[in-house]
Amino acid sequence: MRIYSPSQTMDFFSCPAEWRLSRAGWQAKMFGRKELASILGDAFHLAHAEYYRNGAPAVTPQILTDLSFLARSKAEDSLATLERQGFECWDNDRDLRNALPLKAQTLVTRWLQENKVPREWKTVAVEHMLKDFGWCKLDLLVRPYPMERLAVLDAKVKLRLEKKEVAKELEKYAYSWQFMHYAWAAAQHYEEPVTDYFVMLVVLEPGFHIQLEHYTVNPELMLLWEQSAKSAWAVMAAMDGDPTDLQDMTDTLPGENPRPLYPWHNWEFFTRFGRREFADAFLRHRCHSHLMVESYINTKEGGLSENK
Repeated sequence: MRIYSPSQTMDFFSCPAEWRLSRAGWQAKMFGRKELASILGDAFHLAHAEYYRNGAPAVTPQILTDLSFLARSKAEDSLATLERQGFECWDNDRDLRNALPLKAQTLVTRWLQENKVPREWKTVAVEHMLKDFGWCKLDLLVRPYPMERLAVLDAKVKLRLEKKEVAKELEKYAYSWQFMHYAWAAAQHYEEPVTDYFVMLVVLEPGFHIQLEHYTVNPELMLLWEQSAKSAWAVMAAMDGDPTDLQDMTDTLPGENPRPLYPWHNWEFFTRFGRREFADAFLRHRCHSHLMVESYINTKEGGLSENK
């Protein structure tokens, strides 16, 4: 089975045609706030990885200086590379572009001063790239004290997030495609269950905020996610010119009824307006029709077949 990264899969869910253009190497010439926020995140993650590769030592003034300037240099280099390649910043975002290296430096300084990850947690791996499981890169694999179970920890950087939006931002990570993929990939690679993951949310503006949130992975939801993933990846591979996985999933023996492809879900259960209509079908009832009647009314004869 060909496996695609979380970012590739989510791009495919957003628009398969745009995903194909991106796969072919096309990028918009103009860049702005979205791309600048990504550069800020990359600069932060470079310093974050360096800190944990060095054993997460007690923070000294020298460490503050070294890692904050590392992030600043990374932001400067990324901007220079973009512009050398011919990309141009929108005029409305020019001030942000010019201020970004200093913002990266400030972000790393504040994170090091207020890091919420306990230093007694055992670090198993730093930026481990799981090539065989969709080229997904795990910020940290840890064994949090006192539970000692293998867990994924991911840092999420926000250039700007209002305080009233923090709870919603953290809620959407509870069942995100990315973290289901990370937990699945880590469990496959390390051959042990991964039922926990942590998100460290780091917000720069309008006021610095850092929060460490713990999530658990439900095994039955993981099975539903894996079914969705295999269907989506098979279609993506077919669009990339290799229909083998799709054929294997839908082929039948002579005389048998056609085997339908399992319908995938993009694992986005929350919008800015609240929970999506069928969120409870997955999160509470696991798509079992005898449980779904608690929250839904079936208006068609036959209903939804049981999830196997």
